[in-house]
Amino acid sequence: TVQVAALSNRADAESLISVLKARGYAPFVMSPDQAHANDSFFRVVVGPFGSAAEAGKARDKLAQDGFKPFIRK
Repeated sequence: TVQVAALSNRADAESLISVLKARGYAPFVMSPDQAHANDSFFRVVVGPFGSAAEAGKARDKLAQDGFKPFIRK
């Protein structure tokens, strides 16, 4: 998957989901528990992808759209 943002408010994460869907992405929210994180951030991610190359292409397109994405391992 490619992480687009980590937000402290679930409502903000859901708003970003709407924006990403309108741009043709397949986003979803990962809760802190789902991300196995010791914080309170809701991660907005796109994917999953079948290969690292596909994830890289999505990351590059998201960056062109003004986001600061990175590939989650």
